[in-house]
Amino acid sequence: MAGVKKQAAESNGLGPKPELRWIKLTQLYMPTEYQRSVKSDASAKNINYIKANFNWAEFGALIVCPLAGSNPPQFAVMDGQHRFRAAEARGDISDLPCVVIGDREAKEQASSFVVINSKRVKLHSLQAYHAAVVAGDPDAVALADILKKCKVEVANMAISLKSTHPRMTCAVGSLLKMIGEYSEKQIVWVLTIIPEAYGDEKGMLRPNLIRTLANFIKEKPDTDRAAMIHALQEIDVDELEKDARGHRKIQGGTMANAMLTVIERKYNAAKKAVA
Repeated sequence: MAGVKKQAAESNGLGPKPELRWIKLTQLYMPTEYQRSVKSDASAKNINYIKANFNWAEFGALIVCPLAGSNPPQFAVMDGQHRFRAAEARGDISDLPCVVIGDREAKEQASSFVVINSKRVKLHSLQAYHAAVVAGDPDAVALADILKKCKVEVANMAISLKSTHPRMTCAVGSLLKMIGEYSEKQIVWVLTIIPEAYGDEKGMLRPNLIRTLANFIKEKPDTDRAAMIHALQEIDVDELEKDARGHRKIQGGTMANAMLTVIERKYNAAKKAVA
């Protein structure tokens, strides 16, 4: 009966069912012909994190295929290299859960490797942030508390700036980096002054403007709020970013610094006007 079901699956174009198996670390190997190097800083950081925070519930299963004719059996790791390296580095794990697919030559392995790794939908930073809040990540929770105080919400999915309402942002990457670098008071100042200055205009809680104003208030904690609001109302942020990109190409530096120069000039003029 099992053979009949296997033949039926293969005839329907599904291919043979893989086998779920626990395999000893000593039987797993990394095929260097097509696997990516793990010598980068990003890979090392990922491996060290998995090693330090190892949890079976989060580990999942490796995708492997047997090496034809090997005795004892050996299995090429086609997916899960970082997890495999982390488990190997711990020294207290002897075997790993694996999805074993059929025998494949290196060329077929490489083809499957490309399919497995290129057809995934990558977790967006916005989705990762919302999940991190639920999971209790300290930085994500701290940011969520600040956003709540500012009556600012984070989009649930990637959308264009012009589709966000005045108190919605997609800039979670920038904001998370600001936790620890800026005080809560400074972040609140930024996230409240932008919607106050631009009213109903959409898409203003954007990364470049947030970073620029954070730098401004950090360097000038006595900034006059009314003068800054007046200065921002005199600035077209789309044009500001466009000019900053051009300035950066010629002069170098960061977008935030290029934008800061313009905002500071407008602020000084506004401060004199409201004095």
